[in-house]
Amino acid sequence: MAGSSTTAPARRLADRKTKTPASITTSPFSDPATQQRLLDLVHSAFSAAFAHPDTLAATVQQVKRHLYDRDYLSAFSSPDYLLAYFLRWSPARALAYLSVVGDLCAPTVPDFLLGRRRSAKSRSKRVLCIGGGAGGEVLAFTCLVRMLRASDVHVLALDIADWNGVFSRLRDGISTSSAFLPSSSSKSTELDTPFTDVKLEFTQLDVLDSSALDFSTFGLLTMLFTTNELFAQSKPRAIAFLRHLSATCLPGTLLLVLESAGSYSNITVGTKIFPLHYLLDHTLTSGDTPSWRILKQDDAAWFRLESSGLRYPLQLENMRFFLRFYEHL
Repeated sequence: MAGSSTTAPARRLADRKTKTPASITTSPFSDPATQQRLLDLVHSAFSAAFAHPDTLAATVQQVKRHLYDRDYLSAFSSPDYLLAYFLRWSPARALAYLSVVGDLCAPTVPDFLLGRRRSAKSRSKRVLCIGGGAGGEVLAFTCLVRMLRASDVHVLALDIADWNGVFSRLRDGISTSSAFLPSSSSKSTELDTPFTDVKLEFTQLDVLDSSALDFSTFGLLTMLFTTNELFAQSKPRAIAFLRHLSATCLPGTLLLVLESAGSYSNITVGTKIFPLHYLLDHTLTSGDTPSWRILKQDDAAWFRLESSGLRYPLQLENMRFFLRFYEHL
């Protein structure tokens, strides 16, 4: 990922082969004011952690070393590491995810959250974020739900690491924040009245060991910067998981996958090396009776930090990724 200063903001999603559509740069989901509200929400909810910048910076460096070595289990092995990871990487990821689900996957994802997908067999407005304990998906979907003024959306994050502490603080911060609510909502009203727009839950679970997991109650599944970790744990089990997911999802279910673009997402199978997106497409969409169809794909998209002055205590980075957006047949 390309680095940038903490004051560099407004991000755009841009394909390297084509110019960014005007709807991306002018969309409320990628507007600098929207992005700043999301960052302010995180800063407010975790102000105690930012009060010790030297300790936080040292812990971030330790996590970086584990991530560089692809030692994901060590990178997420302690509460301090989890908090440092969340504060350093999740806010920028959340900004990118908000643009992806609000813009690149429009109108499908917004229609799903608003209950307008008439073609889907499942009427569920439940979202399952596989590997979503770090909170980026939760932030993005909460913002999108509130900006759309949707209601009764349930977001469940699953993760092998114990994100309960970070997740609880984030959920508390969201529940007491006026960010992304209609301007007529007052602070006192928010604090006195439970939210009904989005329900947020976290469950610690290794999906590779959960063959009994039933995906049929979810209308949208996400695997955002998670698939590499699953394949790093075990290639055969990762393939088996994808097949089980395909076997239990209902027609019309949506699946969104984002992962690092380029050689970092290459997978070695025997003596051959394959791009991860090729393995995903082969597993999910090939054969005489494919389980999924591709709604949108991009092998190398960018979410870029521009220059309109976002404020956040830690570095915010550009993000280069591949995208696959599937619908179950």
